Amino acid sequence: AISPDIEEEWKNKEISYLQKIEELKIAAGITETAKIEEMKRDIAFLNSIIAEQFKKEQDMKKQIAILNGIPANQIFMELQRKTFRDLPPRLYCDMCEVFDLHDTTDCPEQALDIMKNGIHENVHKVRPSPRAYCEECEEFGHDIECCQKRQTEKSEAKDCTF
Repeated sequence: AISPDIEEEWKNKEISYLQKIEELKIAAGITETAKIEEMKRDIAFLNSIIAEQFKKEQDMKKQIAILNGIPANQIFMELQRKTFRDLPPRLYCDMCEVFDLHDTTDCPEQALDIMKNGIHENVHKVRPSPRAYCEECEEFGHDIECCQKRQTEKSEAKDCTF
């Protein structure tokens, strides 16, 4: 037999090793349990996605059945109505060259230009003297009394020198 000290030390090491083996088994069991739980969560998530896809598929099948019962020209008219709806025109300012902010008529720059130049100044325009118009030959430059066409018809002529 071996000395009692060595035997006791051997038994103590054996006990500590057995305890460590048990701890490792428990730790391994926990990690396996955690892996199993994670896989169960993944399965539940994938099952929910499958259920959503199945519901969408059923809805699509119902829509197909409804569309198969409708005449083709009615479907075409409905699609045209949905795709070619009247869209309001986009706002565009010619002065600022921007879309969707304001229209040219509502441009703040235009209001500033009017304020800078002042509101309509009273400028009197000089009207030209009235021009003579002949209703006989429908031309400007002479009146009906001095019309060459009329003078040839009448022997009596007025002096129409300019």
